[in-house]
Amino acid sequence: MITVGIDLAAQPKGTAACRVVWEDNKAKVGKPNVNLNDGAVIALCQGADKIGMDVPLGWPTDFIGFVSDHHKQEYNGQPSSQRFRHRATDRYVHQQTKKCPLSVSTGFIGIVSFRAATGITPALTSPEMPDRTGKGKITEVYPAAALVRWDFKPLPKEETEVLYNQFTQSCQQWMEIAPEAANICRTNRDAFDALICALVARASARGLCDTIPEHMLQDASAEGWIALPIEGSLSLLNNS
Repeated sequence: MITVGIDLAAQPKGTAACRVVWEDNKAKVGKPNVNLNDGAVIALCQGADKIGMDVPLGWPTDFIGFVSDHHKQEYNGQPSSQRFRHRATDRYVHQQTKKCPLSVSTGFIGIVSFRAATGITPALTSPEMPDRTGKGKITEVYPAAALVRWDFKPLPKEETEVLYNQFTQSCQQWMEIAPEAANICRTNRDAFDALICALVARASARGLCDTIPEHMLQDASAEGWIALPIEGSLSLLNNS
């Protein structure tokens, strides 16, 4: 099995990808690639069984409704601030981990989602449309929340090396990472987050993430859903 993690930014600068090959109960981490344009991202995903992307795959339903009404000069009351700014999955992740995903409707992350929706995700799942619930080839990832579920404290970018060392020490029995790849992940937060995305993609593929609550399924299919690994699942990723 091959998983690819994508830490997407608005521009090639800050965009990183990491491929992980799973065989013989080992995770073999390839050298991460950084500063990637759309074509490079798509090329690196070729042959992948599951792709984890750090980017919102959709927008809040209430936000879409409000913008549509506004465009038609139809006003149907004041939208809820929380539901206008945050998707169902954002609220769920915050409730579960105390980490609050960025608002795709009111924050800069929306530009990143436009990049994904217009050039990358359709190409990766063509001729089908991306399944935003994560059941298809692509699953949405929030690395900080995944780290919390795996019992790590997310650290700021300037402490990436500390976080990398803590994380890989816990995976040393089943993760193989060459010195060059390790150095990039240790010094480049985008590359490290791409590695986390690839690992969460594996968790999603193996059913080691939270099940979407039934009452949130409709929203998840339209807005996207963040794959949140279950507690203790990190040590299970390498199992066949």
